Amino acid sequence: LVGGQAARLAGASHGGLAAFHTACAFPEQFHLAGCLSPSFWVGRGRHGGDIRSTLRGSALMQLVDATLKDQEKRPVLWIDWGLRADGARFGAREMADLLVTDYGYRDGQDARFLEDQNGGHDELAWGWRLRLLLETFYGENGF
Repeated sequence: LVGGQAARLAGASHGGLAAFHTACAFPEQFHLAGCLSPSFWVGRGRHGGDIRSTLRGSALMQLVDATLKDQEKRPVLWIDWGLRADGARFGAREMADLLVTDYGYRDGQDARFLEDQNGGHDELAWGWRLRLLLETFYGENGF
């Protein structure tokens, strides 16, 4: 806890996956998770890493299912992806859709999903989107 409030964390690529998993594993400590181009493909399939399978029912989702269903406890999430490199390949769009349909997340209320038309899976794209993430988390009308 930071100043009596739950901390916030963020990461990109595998760090985005780690931020998502950590916030779901420890929602009392991490209220907000920023996931920039998260590598959700790692959690696919029964044993992870099967990019041909879907996230629904995957090992990752089995680990976080109970937390995501608990609307009082679950973290607020930022998930973004760039269409130049990682929109489908890394599973961020699929995760955003799953969070909305299966868990009732609402973009702009308890989540923010951002599709960057020109963004890639690189530090330049993440740097631009990190500014937006920080404005969303810490801005005047932030979460």
